[in-house]
Amino acid sequence: MSVASDLPKCAGRGSCAEEKLCGRGHACEHEQGPLFDTKFGADFLAGVPTKPGVYRFYAVEGALLYVGKATSLRGRLGQYRTAGRKKKERKRRALVNAAARIEWDVCDSALAAALRA
Repeated sequence: MSVASDLPKCAGRGSCAEEKLCGRGHACEHEQGPLFDTKFGADFLAGVPTKPGVYRFYAVEGALLYVGKATSLRGRLGQYRTAGRKKKERKRRALVNAAARIEWDVCDSALAAALRA
């Protein structure tokens, strides 16, 4: 069994801090599992409809953090689940980190969702 210090550096974060192996064969702290699943549960997306709608992220104190629209609520919220640590994904990851709950309203069409957002 090798320890984290014996493994090559990870392309994602520099030197790897944990013994858990990522898909690239490196020990990576950033491959602990999606933050989204940790906060909202792994089965959260199963209860989200695939219809168009508006979704809202709320902070712990109840403050509205973000309002978004989607042609498929499940598909769009699934993108927050896979937000990684790349620079272009930083906003999504920060939003998931700050959010305590997510609410959504189903709309008849994408146009109705856009007008409602």
